[in-house]
Amino acid sequence: MLTLLQGPESAEYGSWFARVARELLLERGLWVAGEVHRLLEVEFYYHHSEGHPDPFTHGEEQQLGCGRWYFHRSGGSYRGGTYKGLDISFGPNDVYGGILIRSLRRSDGAVINGSSLCVEHLLTATGKSSVAELDAAIGERAVDDPASPLALLPIEGEGAEVHATARVGLTLKRAGQHPEMVDYILRPYRFLTAPREIDKGRVQLVMALHQTGMAPEAIAACCGCARRVVERQIEDFEAGRAMAVTDFFGKSLGTRALCRLHGALAGSPD
Repeated sequence: MLTLLQGPESAEYGSWFARVARELLLERGLWVAGEVHRLLEVEFYYHHSEGHPDPFTHGEEQQLGCGRWYFHRSGGSYRGGTYKGLDISFGPNDVYGGILIRSLRRSDGAVINGSSLCVEHLLTATGKSSVAELDAAIGERAVDDPASPLALLPIEGEGAEVHATARVGLTLKRAGQHPEMVDYILRPYRFLTAPREIDKGRVQLVMALHQTGMAPEAIAACCGCARRVVERQIEDFEAGRAMAVTDFFGKSLGTRALCRLHGALAGSPD
C-alpha cells in the first residue's frame, strides 16, 4: 500500500489516483477500534509545483510525506464543525498530497456521508473527545499500522464499479487571483462506489455519466434520483456550453450553476 502511495512512475497523475482509489475502495478496509469499515468515497488533492499545481490542495506541513493520517488544520489549529476532515497523506516527501475520506460504510451497513461526519464517527468509535486526542493517540503511526486506532488493512475485495467525478464543494471565487483553478476544478479526482447511497455530490456524478454518453434513464437508475432531475441538469449543462468560464468567477456554485460550469468547460459539441 505505501509503495503505491509514494508516487507515480510517470506524470500520469489521474491514472495513479485511479489505481490508488481502487485499492482503497475495493481492497482495503478501515479498521476503527476493532470494527472494519469500507471506504465508499474519496477525493484526491495533490500539489506538485512543477507538474501538478492543484490550487485546491491545503498545503499544510502534515500533507508532506506519505502514508500518514492528516486531520485538517488551519493556521496550526484543527478545523472544527463542518470543516473537519481526515486525509491520507501521499506522494513524495516534498509534495503536498491528501486523499480525503468523504464516505464510509460501517460493519452494520450504515453509511456515513460527508467528511466532517466521518471524523465525528471516528471520534465516537474510538472513544476520543476531540480530534487532538485522536491525533495524539495515532502519533506517528503509518496508515497501515495495525496497532493504530485507525488502520487501513487488506480485506476481501469486492467487484463494485468505481465512478470518477469532479470533487465536491469547490468554486471559482478566487479564480481571478488563481487562474489555474479553472484547469483543476472539474478534474475527475473524486472516486466512489455505492452512488445510490451517497447523497452529497450527486450532481457531479450526473455530469460525469452524461459526458460518457449514458442515457438519462440509466443515469437516474445509477444515481437513485428521478429522471426529470437528471434531464433538468443536462439542460443546464447544454445551456452552459454557450457561456464563458469567467461568468463563474467570484461566485458560489449552486446545482444549476455547477451544471452550467461543466458545460462551459466542455465547450461546444463537435
